[in-house]
Amino acid sequence: MADPMSTVSYTATGLEMFGQYQAGEMAHQQADYNAQLAREMGQYNAQLARTQAEYNARLLESNAQYAADVAKRNSELARNNAIAAEQSAQAARSTAQYRADRLRERNHRLGGAQRARIAKSGVDIEGGTAQDVMYDSAVQGELDALSAIYTGNVTANRFATEARTARYQSEFLRHKGATLLTQGAAQAAATRGIGELRAGAIEYNALSQARMFSYQGNMAQFGSYIGMGTTLLNDVSNSASSAIQMIPMF
Repeated sequence: MADPMSTVSYTATGLEMFGQYQAGEMAHQQADYNAQLAREMGQYNAQLARTQAEYNARLLESNAQYAADVAKRNSELARNNAIAAEQSAQAARSTAQYRADRLRERNHRLGGAQRARIAKSGVDIEGGTAQDVMYDSAVQGELDALSAIYTGNVTANRFATEARTARYQSEFLRHKGATLLTQGAAQAAATRGIGELRAGAIEYNALSQARMFSYQGNMAQFGSYIGMGTTLLNDVSNSASSAIQMIPMF
């Protein structure tokens, strides 16, 4: 017949071992859950980092494209202004030359009429006062023609200066637009690269955390097995001691 005390002892040992087993399994399951959660959160946060980086990169590219388009339009406007100024300069020179030619023609006609009047009056046109008068008139007429040319050249030079300035602005803006696109592309690439590095770091940290949780769960489970073995050995040792004590002494 079984010893009631032994039965109680075995039952207590079994319950203790079962409790240790359950604790180990629960710790292992919790660790697995925490590890899976860490992996999922890492993937989510990594994807979020990539999405944010892509958004920022596209925003940089969009802003660069817009600025480049504005620079291009302003460059074309400056080029058109340069063409208009060059045309105005040429028109000013042509107008000045036309006025000078008309003034010379008029002076030539007036000079001829003046010589005719003087000759008709019987005054010698080859010398004296009559020649001085005609010379002065011719000089004054040429001065008027030269003044018209000078005024036209001044206006033309002003337009030419405006044209050169506009062409410089056009070229500057054209290069600026290309530079903005290059800078935007470089900044976008750097943003994507940084985002990928950040996402990789997040994934690595999450994987490390998941491995730590798994390790802790395995250690907890292993610890429960060790505890069960220790409990069983203690019970066996106690039972053996009790059996030895019950052997009669001769």
